[in-house]
Amino acid sequence: MLYHNTRIAILAHPRSLSTALEFSFNNRQDTTIIHAPYRSVEVRFNRRTTSFAEIRGYRSRFMEIKLMLEDANLGKDIVVWKETSCLYKELYPMGYTPIFLVRDPRYSIPSYRKMVLDVSGGVSDEVPYCGGLKELHNIFNYLTKTNCHDPVVIDAHDLSRYPEKILPTVCEKVGIEFNVSMLHWKQNNTDHWDPVWNGALKIAYSNVKQSQGFIPREEHNVDLSVLPDSLRASIEAAIPIYDSLYEMCIKPNE
Repeated sequence: MLYHNTRIAILAHPRSLSTALEFSFNNRQDTTIIHAPYRSVEVRFNRRTTSFAEIRGYRSRFMEIKLMLEDANLGKDIVVWKETSCLYKELYPMGYTPIFLVRDPRYSIPSYRKMVLDVSGGVSDEVPYCGGLKELHNIFNYLTKTNCHDPVVIDAHDLSRYPEKILPTVCEKVGIEFNVSMLHWKQNNTDHWDPVWNGALKIAYSNVKQSQGFIPREEHNVDLSVLPDSLRASIEAAIPIYDSLYEMCIKPNE
């Protein structure tokens, strides 16, 4: 089947399997992938913004990215843009059908902390409050109230274990046919990434870059009592957000 100018957005919070889902779409021959252009600006300037007001210093660059994403001649017939930061309604490009990807914060936030420790060489373990789930929930509320009344929501744990069941439903909901090539991909599948990701943050992607397909996750119980108070409070605040989004997730038995 031929598609014309189909636009899809993968919107996620950090450590939610979003890069694996990106690689899955990138293995399609009819798809152009755009990897985190807003976050690339933040990485280049070594800063993560937590509100639209904070981006004033980069606003012109961010608006250029928004216009680029809206360009009718951006790439192949299917364009997939992935982002885990700068999820503000003011920057959301027109014409994109969102896929919301979530992971239980009892696992994503400790993983996020470990990544920060690894990248910083143990100097920092600072993780944004709610680990990005609050920002994702905000853009979810905005989009579902405006032009996305039947949202596509995926849970990372379910996707990792049942991609052959989850992905066909995802594709149907975003208006494309499922292709079996989405279940596997080549290693180091990052030719489409901005070179800025080859810096210190490459540590954060070392495992997924070596992957060749979805790896089933075994999520074990996490003892929150051993975590720092601030991290535990962040997780506890994020759990209700995750629970509300999980209710709308595509289930493998559907």
